[in-house]
Amino acid sequence: MQLNKTVGIITSSGSGIGEAIAKLMAQEGAKVAVAGCMQPGKLATTITDIHKAGGEGLALGTDISQPN
Repeated sequence: MQLNKTVGIITSSGSGIGEAIAKLMAQEGAKVAVAGCMQPGKLATTITDIHKAGGEGLALGTDISQPN
């Protein structure tokens, strides 16, 4: 699977399935935005791991359960 020239926004990506999806998408060439509100430190760790592996991405501390 090649995801070059794509962008992925992955919620709850500080751990578990969300983290694994973010890392896989980055490994396949996507630029990723990892989002979550519960543990911002874990989002930063996910992005650090992605950058160390040569991927591109950023962490967004956000709560998507709220409409505003």
